[in-house]
Amino acid sequence: MSQNKKVIAITGGIGSGKSAVCEILSDWGYPVINCDVLGKEVSAYPSVLKKISREFGKSFVIDGKLDRRKLAEYVFKEQSRTDKLNEIFHNEIGELLKKKLSAHDSLVFVEVSVPKSLPKGIVDETWEVRADPETRKKRIMFRDNIRIDQIQDIMSRQTYSLDADIIIDNNGYIENLKLKIKDLLSAMGENQIPSEAEEKEKAE
Repeated sequence: MSQNKKVIAITGGIGSGKSAVCEILSDWGYPVINCDVLGKEVSAYPSVLKKISREFGKSFVIDGKLDRRKLAEYVFKEQSRTDKLNEIFHNEIGELLKKKLSAHDSLVFVEVSVPKSLPKGIVDETWEVRADPETRKKRIMFRDNIRIDQIQDIMSRQTYSLDADIIIDNNGYIENLKLKIKDLLSAMGENQIPSEAEEKEKAE
């Protein structure tokens, strides 16, 4: 296990496989904080619900709960709506993330769609997961069962990070992805990496 605290952001567009990377890391015992999960927690804050109702309309908040899918479909149609929603959420998520990170004193990963939305200086390094557009579309359709026009709307508003420290190509199989992650961790001197035999034994 790491002895020195380091925060690494795992990012990538929808369908790129950033969640797959984080799942692998979590399976290997590394702490992973998912900003989408933090967003769900934040979306229950009365102050956030009030801002959303005021900005986008009361139809997105039903019985004190946010209809996340309906809101996402609405805001992703226009960049100005997306920007406003991000403005509402990002500060709250950033503060909650700081609290979560304070509980760790070693290597910790943060899954996040937009690294620039995080508080300045909170991340030491960024790993970006990338995949071809068609590969991403197939993954999203299989996983989320949403229309192709909705997928294209979302993808059109996402861009690659220009300041990522590490680029992880994820157009292949999960075994290839694991090997790439192992190489990255080994280069950092990490010793919490399972061997092939250990992974096979765990799967059985």
